[in-house]
Amino acid sequence: MSERYLITVLNDRQHPLLDARVRIYDGQQQLFEGRTYAGGQTIFLPRASSASGNTAQFRIVAEYGNQQAETTVSRRTQAPTQESIELVVAGSRPPEDLHLDILFLLDTTGSMGDELGRIQETIDSIAQRIDALTPRPILRFGLVAYRDREDAYVTRSYDFTPDVSSFRQQLNSFSADGGGDTPESLNEGLHEAVQGVRWDSENAVRLIFLVADAGPHLDYEQDYDYANEIQQAVAGGIKIYPIAASNTDDFAEYVFRQLAQQTLGRFIFLTYQPGESSGTPGESTTLQSGDQPYTVEQLDDLIVQVVQRELAMASGQE
Repeated sequence: MSERYLITVLNDRQHPLLDARVRIYDGQQQLFEGRTYAGGQTIFLPRASSASGNTAQFRIVAEYGNQQAETTVSRRTQAPTQESIELVVAGSRPPEDLHLDILFLLDTTGSMGDELGRIQETIDSIAQRIDALTPRPILRFGLVAYRDREDAYVTRSYDFTPDVSSFRQQLNSFSADGGGDTPESLNEGLHEAVQGVRWDSENAVRLIFLVADAGPHLDYEQDYDYANEIQQAVAGGIKIYPIAASNTDDFAEYVFRQLAQQTLGRFIFLTYQPGESSGTPGESTTLQSGDQPYTVEQLDDLIVQVVQRELAMASGQE
């Protein structure tokens, strides 16, 4: 991402504003629309939008409630650009209630049995630990499972619910089967996760935890495009945390990193015992990421830690 603009929207007390609407224009042409994540931030990548190389400046408008702020930024295209921009929307006060929507986007093909089982075993603990966090969120869970064409199903979804018991029953109804050709129908799964369920519309932290070990098919006709789904996620204020399981190849890692970077999420990977392709948790990984220092956590602990950080950012504690 050689050209990126990180936009932060604050109120006049310098508190981040969650769910502020940000629009970016070239003259009268709208190039970008996004909602700010926890921490009051969104990210604009001109090369992923309809911005032409001749665009000299961007007009950025942030709206929160009935208030708005505006600024103009000159574009520098000759060198890698990473620019941070702050807009202050005066008089804005976020509501006290903080909503949290968590959607599990799960590859349920045959190689994913251990990871699916871990989430099924720990979902009650995950919910209880999140419920005990400060600030305490109004929590809902949702689920999209996907496999591949010619499997028993391509996608199956379960819309958001605050009822953990009901969600657990739906989650436990899934098993790992099918697949087999490495790429899976991630494009269709991502489309269903971003646009096919009813996300909370206001003052919400919206998170997708993608747990998978394969990238999307790029050879299917009449398929969705994960690059477009990224733009839709940014427009809806949906942050994606890909969690790479065993056997994740370089192509899948590349796609997962795109999903994380362009929605301000974080790429996470699971570790296993040396020499194992799946199964027993350990401290080994074959991913390129393993060349850098990393810490080892259980899958459920990782999820709770991510949520804790998101809530802290949303409340201005980080």
